[in-house]
Parts: sequence; C-alpha cells; structure tokens
Amino acid sequence: HGFGRVREPFVAAPDRVRLVGEARLLFAAYALAAAVSVLAESWAVALYWLGPVLLGQPALRLFLLAEHTGCPYEPNMLRNSRTTRSNALVRWFAWNMPYHAEHHAFPGIPFHALPAAHAQLGAQVAVTAPGYLAVHRDLLKALGAGRAVQS
Repeated sequence: HGFGRVREPFVAAPDRVRLVGEARLLFAAYALAAAVSVLAESWAVALYWLGPVLLGQPALRLFLLAEHTGCPYEPNMLRNSRTTRSNALVRWFAWNMPYHAEHHAFPGIPFHALPAAHAQLGAQVAVTAPGYLAVHRDLLKALGAGRAVQS
C-alpha cells in the first residue's frame, strides 16, 4: 500500500487514497524510530519492538492464517472471515478474536461482548472451524493436494 498499490477489490475507490497515505505515514514513523535509535546509539528499538515482533510472529501467524485463509474473497464479513471454536484460555488471551467473523461484521462490538454476538449471529457465519489445529490441518491438506489456498 505504501507504494500506492491497492489491489483489494473490497476497498472503495475513495478510501484507497487514505489507505495509501496511512501506509506511508506508518512507514515514515518506522523509519524515524530506526533513525533515532541509530543516532542515539541505542538498541531500544531492536530490544523492545523488533525482538518481540520477531519472537511473537510465528505464533501470531497461526492465529492470523485461521482468520481469513480459505474463506471466500467477498465483501460480506460473515462469509469472508472464520469463527474458530476455542477454549476459554485462548479466547481470553486473544480478546475473543476467535469470534473473528462477528468482529469484522460488527467492529464496534467490544471484545467482551463477542461471545454474545456469536450467540445471536452464529447461524449466519459461513465459515467456522472446530479449533485452530483443525484449520491448519485443512490448510496443510489443501496445500499437499496442490490446491491454491486463498489468504
């Protein structure tokens, strides 16, 4: 997006300019943080930002892949996002984001109300999974079979 390319068809034309501008602003902020760190001869950016990002990214990827990968590529949020059944500990650590379709369909619902939203909307959610392991097992099967998996 920072290079001015917005390929996602669900982003409306008027919003594309703002999306590109925001991406460029974030890139500038990252560059400024890195420059200040180098000029100050400080490892703070590496220790408190890059380190945790790199360490946390593998686990985070497992959750992020489950949210949309393999779902239909369309504007209906109850169809293009997955709700994944999970245990209470995972739901607590993830701020109820396993209820991802409900979160995308109604982003104004606070995280603590997502289980209640699921109770109301669950039948309308098109893509669900019995757990994160099941999602990744299905993704690996699709890849092993040579099928393209849309992310």
